[in-house]
Amino acid sequence: MCVMYLLSKMTKFKTRKISINNRGFTAYIADTPLKQAVGLMFRAKLRKNECMVFAFRTAQKYGIWMRNMNFPIDIIWLDGQKRVVYIKHNAKPARGLDFTTHRPSAIARYVLELPSGTAKNIKINTGQRVSV
Repeated sequence: MCVMYLLSKMTKFKTRKISINNRGFTAYIADTPLKQAVGLMFRAKLRKNECMVFAFRTAQKYGIWMRNMNFPIDIIWLDGQKRVVYIKHNAKPARGLDFTTHRPSAIARYVLELPSGTAKNIKINTGQRVSV
């Protein structure tokens, strides 16, 4: 855990302005294996206008776990055409020996992590295309 904490403090993410259902976000881009491993670990919070975008080179059923997280999030998996294939609402931080991994039911190429409740608030639904 100590190593991951240090990596999380040293890892710098590029940001990009994106729009999801006409709502603007500052997206932290996780486009390398290191950035994808670190993700949102150890952050105090994610503001309502922030998100993280995981951009993978290939499509798979990417698992997301909530170790070392301090707040709940909505996790949205997108296919190569940026169509929503699966949504996990309100994924809670892992505690103790909880190693739960959230996986989509379909293959995805991108994963969005948003503040908990955002997917419902801005009406993100399975099957819709998201402009990221």
